[in-house]
Amino acid sequence: HKYEERSRDVRMEEEKKPEGEAEMHKDAMELTEKLHAPLREKRSLDERLSEVTGQLKFTESKVGQLEKELLQVRQENMEFVAENESLREEKKRQVRSEG
Repeated sequence: HKYEERSRDVRMEEEKKPEGEAEMHKDAMELTEKLHAPLREKRSLDERLSEVTGQLKFTESKVGQLEKELLQVRQENMEFVAENESLREEKKRQVRSEG
């Protein structure tokens, strides 16, 4: 009689096993997906960061170029102003010497 009970218990456990394994497999798959989601997001963010870093480097380069151009234009402007001032002074001297 005890043998029959044990046998029945073993059969019941065996019947539960596939369900349990399926449930464990499902849980494992869900956990794996939960782990992969942040990894995919990290890869996506890494790619975006790389793109933005490239854009930033380009922009910094462009800003540097524009700053150099601005300095050159300011220098040319200062030279122009100095030359203009020199011509004014020369003109004043000419007017005084004529008058």
